[in-house]
Amino acid sequence: MNTATRSSRWATSARIGALLGVLLAIGVAHAADIRPAQVYEVRAATLRVRAAPSLNAAIIRKLTKRSRVLTADTQGAWVKIYAPGEPEFGWVDARYLKPVE
Repeated sequence: MNTATRSSRWATSARIGALLGVLLAIGVAHAADIRPAQVYEVRAATLRVRAAPSLNAAIIRKLTKRSRVLTADTQGAWVKIYAPGEPEFGWVDARYLKPVE
């Protein structure tokens, strides 16, 4: 691999890293705005609800756009939610929730 190729790959990696950092910061900042015991609405067409606050956690159900949930807790960019009619709490990414006015 020549020097120009290595330099180009490094620059691309740096840009991707910076973009991921910005996206994560946005997600964390939004999660910080989430308040417990408030009603939020799902913004995504389909939102995967996970058993734990991790992308590696099992998906326990899926919610559709405009589903309403009650928030319980936050951890980083993750929000613990309860969906009425569902038997258990689950975790979702805060970026896919919006407050109900």
